[in-house]
Amino acid sequence: MNRIAIFLLSIAAGGALAWMVAVKNQEARFTTLLAAQQASWDKEKAALEAALQSQPKQAVKLASSAMPVEPAARQMTPSEIIANLKDPRLGTSPRGIRAAIYNLETLIAAGTNALPAIREFLAENKDIPYDFAGGKGMKHSRLPTDFLVPPSLRFGLFDAAKQIGGPDAEKLLADMLQTTGSGMEVAWLAKTLQEMAPDKYRDTALAVARDLLTHPVAGGSNDKYERDFLYGVLSTYNDASLVSQSQAQLIAPDGQIDRSALRYIQQTLGEQSLPIAMQAYNDPRVDPAKKETLARIGLYYAGDNPQANQLFDAAVHNESLSVDARRNFIEDLNQDGISNQKNPTPEDQKIIEARIKLIQSYYDNGGMNQPILNGALNEAMKDLQGLLQKMAQSSATPHQ
Repeated sequence: MNRIAIFLLSIAAGGALAWMVAVKNQEARFTTLLAAQQASWDKEKAALEAALQSQPKQAVKLASSAMPVEPAARQMTPSEIIANLKDPRLGTSPRGIRAAIYNLETLIAAGTNALPAIREFLAENKDIPYDFAGGKGMKHSRLPTDFLVPPSLRFGLFDAAKQIGGPDAEKLLADMLQTTGSGMEVAWLAKTLQEMAPDKYRDTALAVARDLLTHPVAGGSNDKYERDFLYGVLSTYNDASLVSQSQAQLIAPDGQIDRSALRYIQQTLGEQSLPIAMQAYNDPRVDPAKKETLARIGLYYAGDNPQANQLFDAAVHNESLSVDARRNFIEDLNQDGISNQKNPTPEDQKIIEARIKLIQSYYDNGGMNQPILNGALNEAMKDLQGLLQKMAQSSATPHQ
């Protein structure tokens, strides 16, 4: 190898060595720089983590001081609630009824603190009808003591006092019983107080009911069921003190029958009311077309009671009554006086068997003088026999 070649090779080898040294030095600088950057990042990270740990406490303090606390809404007083309930529009729509219920529940939630305001309004003897409720279930003295919707503001407040309970509420309701002139209110209050304190207010309720029946309040309620409610109070306690008075009032001057008085007599005396009904049925003052009301007392006890059968027979042959009325009267042998048509009792069985014999007696005597009435006898017989068959099947079915 000549000198020139050796010289060139030496230069090349030196260059390569220099390049390798340069690369190695560059890597060393990069490693040093990276290590410095990592150290810097580790330091910065530690600072950030430390700051983050202290951040929530500071944020809570800022939020707590930055957000003002709103004062609690002022609660309405019982007097203000009752003022809302006086709005006559409440009883005219479902929305109004919901508002009434809300206000009454709010009043109940006030507890005994609401009783003075309730007493103050009731003492005014004013009322706001909630006509939208319709007063359903309030007729013929069948009066609920719990309302989904009260028929009026007074009944809503009565119920609120009942729900509040306690001696003060009981006294409030007892005071209202003695001062009201409404038969419906007397019936509700008497029933409620009987639930709250059995028999404690029996004498008071009877005295008030008797007084209102004997001396009705001038300009009082014109509800045709008022006397029914009052008589219902007497019947509840089996009080017969006004039977004689009711018998005297049974026939009105225009020949109509006082249904309230008759219902009270029947509820109080049971089968012993038959002689009174028979006497009134034969009274010439009675409008012949109105005698069915009296005859239904006979229908109720028809079967094995000879006097009831006599009254029943007089009605079905009374041509002053329409044929349709007499047909319905005969067909009702399958229900009036039978306590349980779905599941007849042993006592019902006796009545059913006696009525089948009664109908058979008509068959034996040639039936009725009109086809439609004979059809009614057949219909009643079929229904009564069906009831006996139902009882036989029930007794034959083994009980689990």
